[in-house]
Amino acid sequence: MSQTIADKYISQYRHCIPVNSLVKEAFERLCAETEFCHYTPQQTIFSLGDNDEYTLFLLDGSINLIAKDGKKSQISLSQRQSLYAIAALKPRLFSAEAEHNCLIAQVKTHTLDKLLIWEQGAHGNKGQSYDISISELEDEDSDWKMAMLQTQTFLSLPSENILSLFSAMEPIAVKQGDTIIRQGEPGDYYYIIKEGYCEVSRSFQDDMEPVVLNKLGPTDCFGEEALLSGETRNATITMLSDGVLMRLSKTQFHTLLEAPLLQFVNIHQAQELIQQGAIAIDVRNEDEYAHSGIKNTLNIPLYLLRLQLSGMNIHETFVLFCDSGSRSAAAAFLMKQSGFKDVFVLENGLSGVMHT
Repeated sequence: MSQTIADKYISQYRHCIPVNSLVKEAFERLCAETEFCHYTPQQTIFSLGDNDEYTLFLLDGSINLIAKDGKKSQISLSQRQSLYAIAALKPRLFSAEAEHNCLIAQVKTHTLDKLLIWEQGAHGNKGQSYDISISELEDEDSDWKMAMLQTQTFLSLPSENILSLFSAMEPIAVKQGDTIIRQGEPGDYYYIIKEGYCEVSRSFQDDMEPVVLNKLGPTDCFGEEALLSGETRNATITMLSDGVLMRLSKTQFHTLLEAPLLQFVNIHQAQELIQQGAIAIDVRNEDEYAHSGIKNTLNIPLYLLRLQLSGMNIHETFVLFCDSGSRSAAAAFLMKQSGFKDVFVLENGLSGVMHT
């Protein structure tokens, strides 16, 4: 940051919107990345149609915005409009020129967005603080880390788990056509896509061609079902492009992700939740449900749940169960990743109920 910029201009910058939402450390980082540019009367600041990479704020003086039809509108510090980025939409819908001598703070839009993403992710929902400093995230993977902080999985985690997760993840370079996990094999790792795209497919019978169930991209996760259920992989994941995956071992997954995300209830607590309006979902396969399903419950098999989530109300309360509690734990984890907050797992499943 230039030492010639007076404190009053830094104070003005601090009050600009959305700069004012940044914590002290983030604002200092923003200032270090900002150019403070002086303009003289009638000097062009930007032109109509420009598709530049900067966000600009007025710190002193006044400017004119000039529309396509030549109509001018003035912005000065006496107007609340001066607190906002100048004609921020790209391509620019106006030209801008200095009316009097003025000072403009010019920062790359990517830099401002990056700091805002960190700010919103690091403080989570409802004021939850992760107590993570920017310097702890600032490395060659910072953009990806900040994107992960905005995912529902990370927003739900306690602060002490976040940095441990980033440290524990192992990057794996992959190629188009690589099979990452194969249906029927045991589970060993949990994966997060850092770069690239893949597809999820499943064979419903040995003699049938696999059916494509879903496509996944950056920040999407997969592989949790087998780790949570203890069963074999229920689908195959194949890369559609070259990319990079971040993987977490089974032990680290259970410690850093499963434990803080899942909420277990006993049968009495489950019944009370259902009486209060919670939706009971049996995640066993269709044949199991037909044989021993419980009346007034929904059947959404685990392997189909990901496809059904978009049609479910994220604000409802859910109680999930299966025979042992393993598959319902996997289902609950998937729902938590997708933003469902009030999801409960019947501890030990129906087997536990039979022994009470």
